[in-house]
Amino acid sequence: MSERPQERNDGPGGPPDPQYGQYGPPRPGAPAPDPQYGQYGAPAPDPQYGQYGAPATGYGQYGAPQDGGYFGPGFTQVPAAMQPGIIPLRPLTLGEIYDGAFRAIRTNPGVMFGLSAIVVALSTVIELVVVGAYLSDLESVLLSSSLSSSADLVDAFNPGMLAGALLASVVTGFATVVLTGLLILSVSESVIGRRAPIGEVWRRARGQVWRLLALTVLLWVGAMVLTFAGVFALAFLVAGLTTLAGDSVALAVIVTIVAFLALALLLAYLGVRTMLAPPAIMLERSHVFASIGRSWRLTRGHFWRLLGIMLLTLVLLGILQGILTVPFSIVGSLGGAGDVTWPLILSVVGQSVASAVAIPFVAAVLALLYIDVRMRTEALDVELARAAQGS
Repeated sequence: MSERPQERNDGPGGPPDPQYGQYGPPRPGAPAPDPQYGQYGAPAPDPQYGQYGAPATGYGQYGAPQDGGYFGPGFTQVPAAMQPGIIPLRPLTLGEIYDGAFRAIRTNPGVMFGLSAIVVALSTVIELVVVGAYLSDLESVLLSSSLSSSADLVDAFNPGMLAGALLASVVTGFATVVLTGLLILSVSESVIGRRAPIGEVWRRARGQVWRLLALTVLLWVGAMVLTFAGVFALAFLVAGLTTLAGDSVALAVIVTIVAFLALALLLAYLGVRTMLAPPAIMLERSHVFASIGRSWRLTRGHFWRLLGIMLLTLVLLGILQGILTVPFSIVGSLGGAGDVTWPLILSVVGQSVASAVAIPFVAAVLALLYIDVRMRTEALDVELARAAQGS
């Protein structure tokens, strides 16, 4: 176990203690800590009873096991973990992570769904305004009898439309990143039984939003540079091997497939190793590069588990998004074969509704994975229990 930093208290409004991250010094207005009981007012651990103090009648949840346990003589009673909020304070199973994500949404729907709906609605309006400015021209070109070649179709997508669509997607991406960071803060509060309103979540996230956006840009640029470099190296390799093998098409296809699989695995590896950087920024107030290093250390030894959970989450959300967008596609198809505007608008709205449902769940799973890894490697559950007792 890594050595914990020394405890410090920067006072109300100061940065949280690195030892506790999100659950640092007491909030303003809280009573001063009693030297007898420590920072959170909880009694010091009794060697006889462990971390959680004196037991209830019959030793209770955290005391010495009763003779015979649950299953008669010879068995030791297994104590249940403390659960002040949406998850038990111990390493989590896959089912507990998903259950905790749903509980986080139900516990604070005003933030998890309300904030998500606001951000997604604003992004949708921007996208519809940008794309709608060119819908009439595009529809007239598509329905025109003069559309005789693919070149005419390419001309229909003029530079202004492409630039507008790119701008809309960038704005939507950044809005999603900021929303995810805000939801991570809400989930972290739900873990210890607190319910943070939108104003408090924004106040605490305000200083970290720019770092979160800078992290996102850095990771996006890195992924694009790596992808372009891989494609360029692949083209050079295929050209060389094809020349040596006498223009063998089969060899070129095999090398291309293997190279793309290798590139995809590399991107997946880097994605998993850096996936806990956003929670580190929001909950530990880390800087951009420090958060990447923090994520790299936390995910060491947990790669395959994190990869499997995130892949399963994305597959389940893909199915859910497909189900949610079907009604909009059906209604859009009723507009007739010559109508382009109405189906496109309904498609954008359907995707927005699906995103408003998917983003809170993904953010909750990501936050709970971060907390789970820290409970496994840094005994964060002890600090969470103290924070819950002091709230």
